[in-house]
Amino acid sequence: MSDKNTHVTSMNFPQRKRQKKLTVNTSPFICGCGGGQSCIVDRRIVGDWVHEDDVFRKAGLPLRKHCLQPYYKTQESALSSFMNHQEDQLSINDRWTEDSKTDKL
Repeated sequence: MSDKNTHVTSMNFPQRKRQKKLTVNTSPFICGCGGGQSCIVDRRIVGDWVHEDDVFRKAGLPLRKHCLQPYYKTQESALSSFMNHQEDQLSINDRWTEDSKTDKL
């Protein structure tokens, strides 16, 4: 008999893998809305397009810092004037008829 009273059973079993720590948001600023697909802060971090940013930059207005910040009067008027002056856009039916007139689709 041996003097060692050690019992090794882990030899035949694989070692457990360590669980990875999940980091949900690495940004220093988290929006008060909770984030998500429509959050302007999350979309800017990811590099996604934010419509109001384009409108405000064209008008020379400051951007909103987060979703819950209310619009300034000048920002509201810039957004409404941009949406009201979109006369060059066609409806979906008009675009389909224009596309059907072309030789190449």
